[in-house]
Amino acid sequence: MLEPFKIEMIIDNIHTSPEFVKLIYKIKDIEDIILITDSISATNLNDGEYTLGGLKVMVKDKKATLEDGTIAGSTLTFDDGVRNFYLITNCSLKELVRVSSYNALQDLNIKNEGELKKVI
Repeated sequence: MLEPFKIEMIIDNIHTSPEFVKLIYKIKDIEDIILITDSISATNLNDGEYTLGGLKVMVKDKKATLEDGTIAGSTLTFDDGVRNFYLITNCSLKELVRVSSYNALQDLNIKNEGELKKVI
């Protein structure tokens, strides 16, 4: 039996495929999914050559790789990751809030933040 665990996901269709995202959405409790980006300094810049920790990184079509082809972080913006999760899973707004803010705050033990509240 697996111990309960949280999963942080980069929803850029490079680190995770849509099929994998759908699988995780089906088998994990929504409270255990946290969206992240792993964005590097080349995010939102043109395709080209950049550096990351002294290593040469090539960015092409939003995919950042080292010279040997290894993924070198992402160029995903958080809003695109949230949008991608929604488009792939068709989750509810409440679930989207959980995976995009509330769950991470709970994991950090930050209370009373990251929730949608009805304002009268």
